Amino acid sequence: MHRKVPKEEKNDADHPERAESQQYDKVFRQKMPFILPGILEKVFGLHIVEFIELKDKLQTTK
Repeated sequence: MHRKVPKEEKNDADHPERAESQQYDKVFRQKMPFILPGILEKVFGLHIVEFIELKDKLQTTK
């Protein structure tokens, strides 16, 4: 038997580290298309001529 537990309200003021990590994730996703080709070329010796962005398929729970 499962007991329903009320969900806590999501409040970034109570969890400043969550808000900070979300900002980091956003900046990382925005800058990565520009940074990744340089990393691949310098580290792996690969020269990227053309690339396409793949849309995310994120799994979510209900």
